[in-house]
Amino acid sequence: MFKRKNALKECLSEAFTLTELLVVMSVVSLLGSMLLPALAKVREKGRQIVCMNNLRNIGIGMRAYATDNNEYFPTVFDATGVFGKNRYWTDLLSSYVKANYNTNPSYIGSVYDCPADKCRNAAGNFATSFVCAQIMYQNYGQQFGINSALISNPGDVGVIADGRWMMTSSDLMVADVEGGVDTTKRLRPRHSGSANVLFCDGHVEARQAAIGTNLTSLFTAPK
Repeated sequence: MFKRKNALKECLSEAFTLTELLVVMSVVSLLGSMLLPALAKVREKGRQIVCMNNLRNIGIGMRAYATDNNEYFPTVFDATGVFGKNRYWTDLLSSYVKANYNTNPSYIGSVYDCPADKCRNAAGNFATSFVCAQIMYQNYGQQFGINSALISNPGDVGVIADGRWMMTSSDLMVADVEGGVDTTKRLRPRHSGSANVLFCDGHVEARQAAIGTNLTSLFTAPK
């Protein structure tokens, strides 16, 4: 019996006191507050990488499309086309990028998505998280877009970028907020103040700019 009492005393003497427990909890809380921002940055970087890979795949699809169509890029809009088949650039590239047409919203879960897009999953007419630049508006309403062979500096001309899919808009950077739609400004800095941009030669860059910055020159470089 005395042995059991001594063993109990030893266990109690080795237990944490309330003060020690509070210190441990404080340390754990402090470590958590230090790690959370780092984890958030890692998650955001992961979203940006996925977005850039999706844009690269779109670029590969555009090049394949041009190869099959006498070097012409897809038009942004074909007035004679059919939704989900050959009406918009997303339709024209769908078979090249293995994107399946859905309705409301279109092409959800495909390379046309940016995982950082806060509005993509909402019902609406947006077929993509990206916008096409002015260069694709040439021959608007016709079957084919611009002849890519005429672009003398493809590595300097942006063609697809993070943004909101609008037909009449400018290349102004605006905040990407949930439910936010601005028909006059289309670029969205979804990645820590940067927008991913696909260039005509197929490479992708993250371009950082302040809200309200006009990046028109990036998409209208001499061709």
